[in-house]
Amino acid sequence: MKNLILFFITVTSTFIICFFSDVFVEPYESFINNDIYFAAYKDSINYKGIEGYIIKKSKNKLIINFLNIETEPIEVLSARYENKEYKPEKKVFLTSILNNNGCDYQQIKFFVTKGSKFPVRNFSAISQQSQERNMDIVVTYKTVNSEEIRKTFIYYWAYITPGFIYEYKKNNNIPAQNYPFIKIDERLKKIIFKKGSYVIKKDLIIPAGYKVKISKGTKIKLINRATILSYSPIEIIGTKKEPVTIYSNDNSGGSIVVLKANSRSKLRYLKAVNLNCPKASSWAISGAITFYESDVDIQDCVFENNIEGDDFLNIVRSKFNIKRTFFKDIKADAFDADFCDGVVENSLFENIGNDGIDVSGCKIVVNNVQMKKIGDKALSAGERSFMFVNNINIEDAEIGVTSKDNSIFDGKGMILDQVNLCFAVFQKKPEYGPAIVKVDSVKTINCKKEFLLEKKSKLTINGDKKKNYENNVRNKLYGNEYGKASGR
Repeated sequence: MKNLILFFITVTSTFIICFFSDVFVEPYESFINNDIYFAAYKDSINYKGIEGYIIKKSKNKLIINFLNIETEPIEVLSARYENKEYKPEKKVFLTSILNNNGCDYQQIKFFVTKGSKFPVRNFSAISQQSQERNMDIVVTYKTVNSEEIRKTFIYYWAYITPGFIYEYKKNNNIPAQNYPFIKIDERLKKIIFKKGSYVIKKDLIIPAGYKVKISKGTKIKLINRATILSYSPIEIIGTKKEPVTIYSNDNSGGSIVVLKANSRSKLRYLKAVNLNCPKASSWAISGAITFYESDVDIQDCVFENNIEGDDFLNIVRSKFNIKRTFFKDIKADAFDADFCDGVVENSLFENIGNDGIDVSGCKIVVNNVQMKKIGDKALSAGERSFMFVNNINIEDAEIGVTSKDNSIFDGKGMILDQVNLCFAVFQKKPEYGPAIVKVDSVKTINCKKEFLLEKKSKLTINGDKKKNYENNVRNKLYGNEYGKASGR
């Protein structure tokens, strides 16, 4: 029987039913029983009703995948790209989230229309954001029961394009059957990496329809930016005495990518060291280890010292559980999740160049986690995320907690020691709204500034509702007064 969690994402009082792990039920119910916070969030959310991701764009045609996150159907009206208007090839209504239990995306094709005018004015704020994030497509839409025209810009990076796959297929990769240390059982549909020490110099592509197992004690050295790209779930099951090690010792290490696997991957007692983001120029996700639309359990692992890329571990549109895992000496973000739901618990983050845990569009529980020497934000929730934390120690960090863009951060039992800025609560992007932080049983020690709170956002610390608002909090972050400059 599927576990249910209720969450709300529109200005109506209707609760939306989606399928997520039951770990969210208790903290979520605790939060929504607080009428003050529910009302504040409800008032702030009327900004964005659809998510969209570009599949293809050209001068005459756009193909975009959409997810309706409203409680009623949405009609997509038009798109603007390079000062041209595009119309859907036919009238399209996006299914409401209430009737879309799988949260499936719907694809719409747009074609350029000559001589017509784009129906929405005043794009200056969105245009500025688009330039900063390499986004230049604005979409207009309306709900079926309203004549109000709404607008949003569209992400260009979150879907993997066919160009990425083509680039890997043409790039001197070696099929799995050509490696002598890989055993393929076609009857049982298993691919097994035999125990031993091996070097992979060129990209290894594993097709869909198998179960991939890497035996305990195996050591795989990736060089020349070689990537293991698997369309099948991967099971890396080491032991405490015989972990699996995937590494590089010459700074040319490649990456691990699991893409659209049809069942859950499992990593246990994996030590991943000196890895890089993929080298394919057409892929914009930049994790050394990436799970894309591929659920995963990670337990008793060590992720250490990535060479390049924005993240060491990047999970996109997936469910995950991370337990007893050590992130150490990471160049940028340790863990980045986009449009996921999952749990991080009993884990340690130490000497992280940028963010410890950075989530967008996620529902996440963080429990019993220690974070030391964090170069930017220890915990960051953005783009309508729900982050529930318990028993968190943050020591020697630039920023402790950031909640922005309609996100909710609900915490209990936190210690923030030697943190330059403990809490930042604000709106960063114009298509979203203000954010909320509510924390109890919090102790701050040797912190330079307790909080930055933007008007309309909400912050309560140990029952004390903060009222000292500041304008343009974003302009004080990202390397200006606090934090680090963002490269994205």
